[in-house]
Amino acid sequence: MTMGITCSMLLILTLCAFLLPTAHPLVSEVKALAVFKNSLQDPNKVLQTWDPTVPGLQNPCGWVGVRCNNQYKVQTVNLIYNKLSGKLVPELGLLSDLEYLLLYGNMISGTIPAELVFEEEEEEEEEEEEEEEEEEEEEEEEYEPEAEADTDQEEEEALPSDEPPPSTPDDPPVPDPLFGPS
Repeated sequence: MTMGITCSMLLILTLCAFLLPTAHPLVSEVKALAVFKNSLQDPNKVLQTWDPTVPGLQNPCGWVGVRCNNQYKVQTVNLIYNKLSGKLVPELGLLSDLEYLLLYGNMISGTIPAELVFEEEEEEEEEEEEEEEEEEEEEEEEYEPEAEADTDQEEEEALPSDEPPPSTPDDPPVPDPLFGPS
């Protein structure tokens, strides 16, 4: 009887392991993080949990500095102030849901791999720039009637008034009513 219960429990646990998304992380994400780890020098052994060959550490969502979204995909890698040194690797571009790669306070050098620049962001930036240009054009069109109104005011100001116009050097001298001709 005990053997039957034990077998049933084992079967249930095995099925759960296959059904849970945490049991099967995306291979590309594990590979990307493993390649990144191998490109770094880690004197404080902060990345020792980044080893998918160790039982219980197959899922990167449980690794130090790694945070996943509700689909169990890597969303944040936070390794600030860990005395890491090395370079970024193109494989980090395989982390399709990566939003934050926090590495300041380390000695990471080199260029940012092109694979880390996501095209969706570039397209969104281009769309935002186009929208801003359209808004500026609309604003300019809105201001044009006001500019015409200013011109009308200038014309009104140019109409003759009761005051005499200012004299110019070519004008003959005007006699002063109190002191006579100058």
